[in-house]
Amino acid sequence: GKEVFVLATANDTDCLPDSLCRPGRFDRTIEVDAPPREDAVQIIAHYLKSKRFVEEVDPTVIAKIMIGHSCADLETVINEAGLYAGYDRAESITMEHFLKACLHTVSNKNGLANEQDDFSSHLSDPHHMASQFIYHEAGHAVVSEVLCPGSVTLVFAGNLRQEEGGFTRDYREPGSSLLEGRKKRIITSLGGMAAMEQKFGLPDVGCASDLNYAFDKVRNLLSDTCINGFSFYLRGYSESEHLKASLEQAVAAEVERYYRKAKEIISANREFFEKLAAALAEKKLLSAVDIEKIREGCQVVPVAI
Repeated sequence: GKEVFVLATANDTDCLPDSLCRPGRFDRTIEVDAPPREDAVQIIAHYLKSKRFVEEVDPTVIAKIMIGHSCADLETVINEAGLYAGYDRAESITMEHFLKACLHTVSNKNGLANEQDDFSSHLSDPHHMASQFIYHEAGHAVVSEVLCPGSVTLVFAGNLRQEEGGFTRDYREPGSSLLEGRKKRIITSLGGMAAMEQKFGLPDVGCASDLNYAFDKVRNLLSDTCINGFSFYLRGYSESEHLKASLEQAVAAEVERYYRKAKEIISANREFFEKLAAALAEKKLLSAVDIEKIREGCQVVPVAI
């Protein structure tokens, strides 16, 4: 008889029983991950060929924003951009339409509300929610850009449908050491809180998630990589209450040190920080292209970590 070749797919192979994956059954596992940045650029360029009236759209920018997303998501973003253009009755699909589509796909937001609002007049008011969101996200973006130039792909601050908020999305090219990369992400996570203190001298009451992230990642650094010695290496050793208390004390000290570094970065790059906040107040949504233009008009001061 003819040989039969059976191919099966699963989203989570860990859920499959071992008896199904043993030799003689499904004995080969091929992982298919999201396309890397270079492949994503080519995929987006391919999909764009089928669209008419596309103006000044850079596939590289879209690929950076959509890093880690599937091919289906990439195609969806392009189709969504076409829908936004149709809704606006525009003669062509522009980069602004793609940014809105990315906002919808990446953050599961249905679009911007009050798109014509300009929050520039509120920037000097520390108690206005818009200014808090703007400077918070500007802090994240500036710290990330100073530590890893070209890393920020999308920054939003303002009103979304049914809620107010913001986010900063970044992408780090492989190259630096894993330890250095983890430190930079921790410092970046503290950039929003540091920005509010540097700008208004006030605590950032909306930074709980950032602090939780920073404490978790610093705790991992101390217990997993032994950066402060073997005394905090907990895996496989007695986790006494004294050891746990010593670890938490060291974690708090390290977070404070990284927080001071975030403030130093913003202080040394005040012009970049203020210009990015002003642009964010005006447009509410900035892409890597927008941020690069702002960088070019500023003297960015590197800060060693």
